Amino acid sequence: VGYGINYLAYGYGGAFKNAIGVLNDGTMAGFRNISNSETPGFGSHISEPEYAESYVGKSIEGPLKGNKDPQADDEIMMMTGATITSKGALEGVNKVIDFYHKELVK
Repeated sequence: VGYGINYLAYGYGGAFKNAIGVLNDGTMAGFRNISNSETPGFGSHISEPEYAESYVGKSIEGPLKGNKDPQADDEIMMMTGATITSKGALEGVNKVIDFYHKELVK
């Protein structure tokens, strides 16, 4: 069906751990924040369903981009007031996508 991949990313509060579900059809099944030390009310939004839902169904053909209102197939949510957290999560998931293409789907 696909893969579940855990990864570390770095935000304002330091390292945080996330999990990404990647389906064999080339889309994301989902995103889950496992742990974080981000600022409550700002970067801590990474653990909320609204943020996680922005990953569901997104293509993993290439790197994802951040957008405050993600509409395109390659865009995920950037959190207002939590730029460092958003960029860290985005950088981490793009590393997962790269790993997926280089190591898992040869």
